[in-house]
Amino acid sequence: MTRLKQYLKLKWPSMLLYMTPIVLTMIVMTVYQLDGQMIQYILWLSLFVGVILFVIGMIRFDRQQTLQEELQILQDENHQLKQELHHIRLETETYFLTWLHQMKTPIAGAQLLLREEQGNNANELRLLMTEIDKYTGMALSYIKLMNPGTDLEFTKLTLDELLSPLIKKYRYQFFYYNVSLEYEKLIQVVITDGHWSSLMIEQILSNALKYCQNENGAKVSIYFNEATQELAIQDNGIGIQASDLTKIFDKGYVGFNGRLHEKASGLGLYLVDLISERLTQPIRVESQLNQGSIFYIKFNLAKM
Repeated sequence: MTRLKQYLKLKWPSMLLYMTPIVLTMIVMTVYQLDGQMIQYILWLSLFVGVILFVIGMIRFDRQQTLQEELQILQDENHQLKQELHHIRLETETYFLTWLHQMKTPIAGAQLLLREEQGNNANELRLLMTEIDKYTGMALSYIKLMNPGTDLEFTKLTLDELLSPLIKKYRYQFFYYNVSLEYEKLIQVVITDGHWSSLMIEQILSNALKYCQNENGAKVSIYFNEATQELAIQDNGIGIQASDLTKIFDKGYVGFNGRLHEKASGLGLYLVDLISERLTQPIRVESQLNQGSIFYIKFNLAKM
């Protein structure tokens, strides 16, 4: 009955428009006692057709309402599942963020203790602790970056403010791997998020050190390309195969060099690409096998 009431409420204007001429004609013929069997036949036929159309319309309406109710149920279930999935994701994210933050404390403590130690073993431990700190920070940043609600804080910074702390952080790697650094203080002022840009540069610098092997002397050069207005990080290491260049920013892709280097995760440059998109700081790479690579980052320069 509820469906019937809904249908009548929806269709009564068209039903009234259809039935009014039929009823009026029948009333006129009855009042004036007009003899028109053919007309009566047509009127009764019209009435019968109207009833058939009404029934068919009612069946269609009932089916449509049923489908809408089923669709609404599915939408409600989908919404509930999304909420449950969102809750699970937040719980998982909170757990790993807490765990990673807790890992930072013993890492910092170990690094502090190693400052007082000397010798090859201490240097190797410093390298390992830097790697652990880097990968922990990478995981922490990846989780934060995957959250659309992560805020970005854009400020004016010189490129040197981004680079100097990283050069200091990786000083043991430069010394241990016998890699020379070519760098002069860069005073160009950029508008960026310092944390994410620093992480972006760190991944590239770390890769440069990892693959910088040259019999004539390994070297990493960091400079500002005035012609293209880009920060350049260059090494004279093993380079990247041409077939890998278009894929190095793909998630999990390690390429030929990564397969040679068992510690490669395929996440560092993927993270770089994600940060590049979030900060609208395009990144590109030029490389030749056995000659080295140059990574370029296009920053938004502050107007002086």
